[in-house]
Amino acid sequence: IEIYKSLSIKEQYIIFAYYYLGFLDKEIGIKLNTSTKYLKKLRHKIINKIRKKLIKKRENTIILENKLLEQKRKSHEKQKKLESLYSK
Repeated sequence: IEIYKSLSIKEQYIIFAYYYLGFLDKEIGIKLNTSTKYLKKLRHKIINKIRKKLIKKRENTIILENKLLEQKRKSHEKQKKLESLYSK
């Protein structure tokens, strides 16, 4: 949703009309007063823009997950050390 909202109003309309309402490029082109050929190019450009944002978001998620796992591992090691000190 946040990626969709980051698109311009025109881009949102194109994606919504094509994928959710099932409009053809020709129908959307008429409403936006643009050629079918240009609209098709634009739609593919928008999809690539969304794809790049999704990839970036996924990469950031992986980085965050790795950081959290590392913190958990360090915390576990610290706890083990403390337990070994108290068990002596």
